[in-house]
Amino acid sequence: MASVLNKDPASYAREKASFLRDLQHFHDTRGTPSRVSPKIDGKDIDLYLLYVLVTAQGGWVKVSLYLILFKSIGSVENSNVCRNWIKFA
Repeated sequence: MASVLNKDPASYAREKASFLRDLQHFHDTRGTPSRVSPKIDGKDIDLYLLYVLVTAQGGWVKVSLYLILFKSIGSVENSNVCRNWIKFA
């Protein structure tokens, strides 16, 4: 997954390990149970990569708004509204 972010594998691994330690600490300090790594269709989700990609797009709120627009209109390719929203977002 380092290639997705244009990072060398060693750097990506260090950053991911640090992120996962911080996430574990977050859960420990709040008393929430540690969870098994999430999966979709039996495949592990890279939470660090997901976090980096979502924050690069403006965070959870912006990504959620985009998904709501996408679902309500149907497809990004056929929608001037979505194209304009993405351009100015």
